[in-house]
Amino acid sequence: MREFTVKSFDKGLINSIEDFSIPENAASGSLNWLTLGDRIELTGGYSIVGTESVGSGKITGLKVCTKVDGNKVVFRTHGKKLDYTTDAVTWTEVGTDLLGTDADGEDISMTIYTSLAGYQMWLSSQNAGLYKFLIANPGSYRSMNNPAKNFLGYIEAQNNRLHLWNRETDKNSLYGSYKDLQNSTVYTTVTGEAVGAAGGTVYSGTLASVTGVRTGFNVVFRDSAVQTIQDDKNGNLYGDGTGTINYVTGAYSVTFNTVTANPVTVDYQYEESDIRGLADFTYSSPRTASQGYVVSQPIGGDLLNILQYEQNFYCLHENAVWIFVLDTDDLTVTNEIYRVNIGTSNWRASVATGDGVYFIDTTTPTEPRFKLLTLEKINNRVIPTVFSYNVDLENYNFDSSAAFEWGKYLLFACRTSDSSSNNRMFAYNKEYESFDQLDYFAHTMDNYNGFLWCGDSMTNNVYQAFTGFSSNETAPQNYWEGKLSKLEVDELKKYKRLTVRGQIGIDQVIEVSLAYDDGSFTTLGSILGTGDYVSTEASVLVGSPQVGSLEVGGGGGGIEAFEYTREFLVRSDRFDEVKIRFEAKNVGYASVSEFNFNDIKTYGQKNILKFRTTT
Repeated sequence: MREFTVKSFDKGLINSIEDFSIPENAASGSLNWLTLGDRIELTGGYSIVGTESVGSGKITGLKVCTKVDGNKVVFRTHGKKLDYTTDAVTWTEVGTDLLGTDADGEDISMTIYTSLAGYQMWLSSQNAGLYKFLIANPGSYRSMNNPAKNFLGYIEAQNNRLHLWNRETDKNSLYGSYKDLQNSTVYTTVTGEAVGAAGGTVYSGTLASVTGVRTGFNVVFRDSAVQTIQDDKNGNLYGDGTGTINYVTGAYSVTFNTVTANPVTVDYQYEESDIRGLADFTYSSPRTASQGYVVSQPIGGDLLNILQYEQNFYCLHENAVWIFVLDTDDLTVTNEIYRVNIGTSNWRASVATGDGVYFIDTTTPTEPRFKLLTLEKINNRVIPTVFSYNVDLENYNFDSSAAFEWGKYLLFACRTSDSSSNNRMFAYNKEYESFDQLDYFAHTMDNYNGFLWCGDSMTNNVYQAFTGFSSNETAPQNYWEGKLSKLEVDELKKYKRLTVRGQIGIDQVIEVSLAYDDGSFTTLGSILGTGDYVSTEASVLVGSPQVGSLEVGGGGGGIEAFEYTREFLVRSDRFDEVKIRFEAKNVGYASVSEFNFNDIKTYGQKNILKFRTTT
């Protein structure tokens, strides 16, 4: 008697070729199971961040920012609103309908910029912005919108300047701001500004020069040389007393430890970003170093995104890729077409990584491809390569797609052809070069302390993905189907036993089904978390990394699961090929690390009965 075993799972989903042609350890079809090399595992569920918002909508922008002390501030946009959270629980609106009617529901770009003037977040879209935030004071902002100095569009802070593109009135030009030199040419110092008379301990007010578009930093209060209190770059005051400072509005409150013996003064600096800063896109003729710039890229349709790889910016249009380089002298410009007949349909459908630029090429709508612009090993040129030949993407739409790098995975959110919003996510494992298909609804994504946060594509909620094993306490739709296998025996055959091994949560049920010779699946039986074939003597804590850098399965110490070895007795007709299917039916952990077809008996090289000639 023969046996056939599959105990490695590193090929992922391969559905672009016939089922019988794929490797034995690949999936011919799958949803919400992850390929992890030594096993396949039911993916995690999700949990809403903060209070759930009911009704339809979508998160149009999401940005995780880091304060000086390492704590996070997260901004999200939806409709006309901008919210932030500092505790991953409570969302607070900034202003009232800050984005305005013209920007209601449109995609919002946010970018992080760090300089001597503080940790900053900038926000813009075609119809909202240009807004500057100091992350230490997320509820305050400065409107930098000045048609004489800057524009509205998508933005990205790179190389000490703000890059802007896709203006509503100019969709195929790239703009750049002044280069922020972070010195006395852009910073102004104020010394000895009067705060209050001697004889007190508590002082409050507003920094006199922090008005208009100015923001402050490096704030120091003094009682002559007796007591000194300074800011910690995070909005707090410390030293010979305590207090707070709002760098955006200039409002302060300071309490000295002892009664002041001398009049109190304050020293500080301020920045005007629309004067030789990130909000100043002006330039002279001829242009000089560090000034703003504009370059036209008239071929290839709308400019949708710019991404830096090595020293170059790759500018992705609808039907072309341009290369833009501003040399170290800040004067010598390269701006030329790099490739034609490749491109993308959405500005979020690309991401720059250490490997290169990953993007979704939709120039041929009936044959979309995931591609990578990366260095060719032979001659060190950057070339586009396709890495999605294994998956059939024909029935997916990428007009609102988003790409994001998270740990060892590249994530691509998209939608099925029958959906109006993103309802699928392809997870590409860079180690195994394999794909898995998930049903997360994501319009935008970001990394929060190692966890994946997604801006929902159908509601005004942000959710943490890969959390627990359910969505709203219901089992996620899922299945994993193997190849149409001959079990390495090219003859008609029967077998007596099927053995499945893996790990399971106590409340979980894994249904096992088989299909013979292109027939329909028939349920063979189930693996129960309470079955007597489950080893309950020693439990394991699951929740090891699935995607990203932190454990899933509820977080913390993980979720308890148990090893199982389930043997099914089988009475099959003679068959040529068989396909196996797993489906988790309940909420809880489920994995499969091995399945064996045992006691295989062969009957020679004949056609199966339904294919035999009768005349």
